[in-house]
Amino acid sequence: MNQSRTYVPFSYKIMIPYLLLIMLTEIFIGSYTYTRLSNSSSVLTELNMKMTFQQITNNILYQLQDVQQISDSLFQSTEIQKYLDSDEDPFDIYIITRDQLLPLLAAPLQSTRNNIQIMLYVKNEKYQEVFKDLKGNIQEKAYNLLYFSRIENEEWFKQLTVKKLDNQWLQVDTDLEQHNISLIRKLISFNDYQTEIGYLRISIRLEELFQSLNSVRVGEHSIVQVRDKTTSNILYQVNTSGEEKINEPYLTVKHDIPGTRYGLEILVSDQYFLKEAQDIRNVTLTVCIASFLIMLFIGILVARLSNRRMKKIISYVRSLRSGEFRKRILISGHDEFAQIAVAFNETASNIDHLIQTVYLQKINVKEAELEALQAQINPHFLYNTLSSINSLANMGETDKVSAMVTGLAKFYRLTLNDGRIMIPLVNELEQVKSYIEIQKIKYANRFDTFIEVEPELLECEVIKLILQPFVENALKYAWHVDRLTVKIVGRRVGDHIFISVIDNGIGIHRDRIREINSNQLMISSCGISNVNDRIRLRYGDDYGVKVSSFYGGGTTVLLILPYEQPKTGIKDIRKMRGEDA
Repeated sequence: MNQSRTYVPFSYKIMIPYLLLIMLTEIFIGSYTYTRLSNSSSVLTELNMKMTFQQITNNILYQLQDVQQISDSLFQSTEIQKYLDSDEDPFDIYIITRDQLLPLLAAPLQSTRNNIQIMLYVKNEKYQEVFKDLKGNIQEKAYNLLYFSRIENEEWFKQLTVKKLDNQWLQVDTDLEQHNISLIRKLISFNDYQTEIGYLRISIRLEELFQSLNSVRVGEHSIVQVRDKTTSNILYQVNTSGEEKINEPYLTVKHDIPGTRYGLEILVSDQYFLKEAQDIRNVTLTVCIASFLIMLFIGILVARLSNRRMKKIISYVRSLRSGEFRKRILISGHDEFAQIAVAFNETASNIDHLIQTVYLQKINVKEAELEALQAQINPHFLYNTLSSINSLANMGETDKVSAMVTGLAKFYRLTLNDGRIMIPLVNELEQVKSYIEIQKIKYANRFDTFIEVEPELLECEVIKLILQPFVENALKYAWHVDRLTVKIVGRRVGDHIFISVIDNGIGIHRDRIREINSNQLMISSCGISNVNDRIRLRYGDDYGVKVSSFYGGGTTVLLILPYEQPKTGIKDIRKMRGEDA
């Protein structure tokens, strides 16, 4: 190769297209970002409004149902039916009205928090009318007993009869001017289910019914309103713009109120959701210009410095000449990369060997780390158990001493597991049960345990000693009630196994939970850290331990493991354990 031949450094060759690429990329990103934000902002606004309307609709339906229940109770009252069909003399009618009928009308008012007005129009004019305010100015809960003749010739009632409307929410009589709405219902005799004996009208103020709409705020220019879908008239409106209508383009979001003829609407000015996109467009433009100038400066600087540093890179690559690679890089030309190719080709024969060596070393390190973590399991409960055995022996509790020694022996037999790291889940559960039996002797059966694991998971192999540390933590730290409950639940979801250790103890403060799940307390929390590290070393970072807790309401530890098809059947597992199938 002729080293003296002049050439243009490669760094200068790529600088111009590099800068052009950056400029085009920034133009594309800026344009795309603004366009997407403009479109997505309206979609997001509409979605948020629909979610808000759903909550508001639930609130409105709750109040409508409250009034509907009052209507149903009065409609279905056999006593009211009997009194309205009564044919007694005037004095008896007066007594019935005072002592029976009016208390029946007053009773439902005590069960509602809304200010409503009940009007009972009766055809039996032997009753005396009882009323307080007929103008519809609802300021408090009230009831009225009126003659049917008052509404019989009213135009709104004739329209109601013609359209055969019953049990409907409508604006009638003075409702429109008083901003009320009424539930109108026909009362019929239960004797033949045909004869009309009167009409029931329950009125409520629109402001009280739709008060939740006042909390909706979407920018400075928006209108929230309730519209009658039948007549297209606006029933109620909340205007945040302070103007009668929005003069600029706007987005309309609609949501029907189920079971009624009304629907919710919100008119949001385009400026509300475009303002953010415009701000981002301006910021993006400024950032793109600034970044292009910075990249231009850096490109020129790198182009000038790269020519000097390239010789050092070539010298370093040539220093790797200790063998041969199987692959060769073929690059024509007379720039630095051609010289790098020469050095690289001379050392290529060692790549496969080096990769294999490093790979095997990493595997060995990983296995060593897993073994080290397995050996770190803190057996401090062993010392506590031996201390408890000693105390029981001094007190002559030989039966309890024997039980604890037997349980301790079983625990360590299952724990050692002939030196194997992986064991079937059923063995892991047996190990936990043996630990619980020891602790029940120690704590005099002052706690309950439950294990609910899907049968198909019992055959799956898991890392040993991943459940006992959390049961131990629950017994050690969670106790704040007379009787503690610890529950182990295992289930399979897809290719994952989820095992939960749940207690009803004191719980953990949410700040500490946040630190535990972010691994900030893993060093001080040996049990959690040990199990979490062993699971991740074995299966990867997608698996491990998650802790959730409600302070004062218990703690849940979730172990996430991969589901692997069991290599051994449940009968074989029992056989290995010396149990009958």
